[in-house]
Amino acid sequence: MPSYLTESGGAVGGSPASIDYVNTQALNKASTAGDSMSGPLTVPGQLTAQGLNGYGTAPTIAGVTHCVSSAPAGHDLGGSFVLTTDSTSVTAGTIATITFGTPLAGAPVAVLISVVDTTSTLTNVTTVVASATSTVVTIKNTASMTASHTFLVTYVVIAS
Repeated sequence: MPSYLTESGGAVGGSPASIDYVNTQALNKASTAGDSMSGPLTVPGQLTAQGLNGYGTAPTIAGVTHCVSSAPAGHDLGGSFVLTTDSTSVTAGTIATITFGTPLAGAPVAVLISVVDTTSTLTNVTTVVASATSTVVTIKNTASMTASHTFLVTYVVIAS
């Protein structure tokens, strides 16, 4: 049975909630223009929100010269992809860009990146986020990457 929030702040058919909401509406109702909520909301259990759950247009990943990227698994706020180097090692510098499928409201407050060489023994590759805007994240490596290897790149974007 879905929980409903009421203007009085109580929940009908669920746990008590402290929230002001105009009219009684099901929690799983799609938002419409003019809907607003204010006050604290306590959700016991998992919260799924459209922007965090991977809905919308997928991001695009672009490798650079000597680095080919796979399609991403995930969405704008987190995921992974594979970079494959060709027969030429990749020198320090930009190795990939992530272009968000849906631009963020502003530049992310943080971006966490992990790059691991998966070809033989798992080896971390030292990388940095060179820049992050509301539309794109640029990833750089600080040392060369071995030729003819595959690298698993994982990322988490913390939106502002």
